[in-house]
Amino acid sequence: MIFSFYKRKTGLLFKTCFLLYNSIMKTIKTIREEYHLSKDQLTQFLLEQNYIKESENIDLLECPESLEKLISSHLSAIKHIALRNKYTSIDEYKAPLMIPMTYTILGIDHFVVLDTETTGLYRNDEVIELSVLDELGHELYHSLFHPQKKMAREAIRITGMDNAYLKNQPYFKDEWETIKNVIGTRRILGHNIQYDYRIMLATAQRYHMNTQEIKYLFNDMIDSIELIKRYIKTPSYKLKDLIRLFGIEESQRHRASYDCLQTLQVLRKVERYLIERTGSKERINMDTIRQAVLLSYKLGKSIEDISIFFGISTNETADLIIEAYHKEHDFDLQIDSEVESKILFLKNNCSKEEFKNKALKYVKEYEIKLIIAKNKCFK
Repeated sequence: MIFSFYKRKTGLLFKTCFLLYNSIMKTIKTIREEYHLSKDQLTQFLLEQNYIKESENIDLLECPESLEKLISSHLSAIKHIALRNKYTSIDEYKAPLMIPMTYTILGIDHFVVLDTETTGLYRNDEVIELSVLDELGHELYHSLFHPQKKMAREAIRITGMDNAYLKNQPYFKDEWETIKNVIGTRRILGHNIQYDYRIMLATAQRYHMNTQEIKYLFNDMIDSIELIKRYIKTPSYKLKDLIRLFGIEESQRHRASYDCLQTLQVLRKVERYLIERTGSKERINMDTIRQAVLLSYKLGKSIEDISIFFGISTNETADLIIEAYHKEHDFDLQIDSEVESKILFLKNNCSKEEFKNKALKYVKEYEIKLIIAKNKCFK
């Protein structure tokens, strides 16, 4: 009986020691296997939490109770992390070497490429990442943002970012002046740019910003989907499908700078394809385009709509209209009277050299051309 008692006590002690031993020696690998987590995704999560260094193998590390709680409370985010190069938490974007080119057939110039990532797809969602690239793929601006709105599960899956990941980032409203200055007077181009415009407008409204500034910047925007549709017939105009169609090397998707870059690469491929197909730029029938542009304008279409539809810049569109206006004088130029008054005031109070720079703060370049043509300024 005494032996039986000691046997039970010894067994209980052994079991306790065994459990304690296992608790002390529990590794991250054990936790990873318990929760069915990818090693790469968990590695990236721990890097973002500054828990490990890049060179460490997480499967060899012990997992204290505090870390296990952290992992278990972020399971969804970890399982949906989009893996990035070398597990870096901030994308180290590097522009590829691009030779400057003129988009003679597509008819676009003086533009920047813009893309956003968002908390979701609804009208009241907001921007969590924004990138602006120049015509050679150089990153003019990039930032993540701290959103007020909770991110949708699908957005977490697509971008690999959640609210905890973004909590130390600036608010969109605090970066707006920088974004505005970077874009300047250039046209904004993007793939399905109407979506980016709508979501930036919604974000501005959420933070009680001046939405007129957003509308002004996007006033002359170019949608690469609509532009490409005019020349290329394909079952899908999604960016990922156009990349495959033109044999472009696929980089990281659903991060703003990379989507901007791929949009730019697709446009360059389309321009080259059109030049090769037509044999030369001169084979484009400009007379037909002139007639169509003029007819559209006389029917009340705006220069922005005509520019997007025919794939020529707003300045070129204005030049064609002004040329016909001087010759025919059988139609009126579409000019807002308030805008005209402002520009004429500047014209009468500035030197010729100062005029354009000051006028561009209020209106687009093509509008200045129309006002000058109507009032026969600076002849």
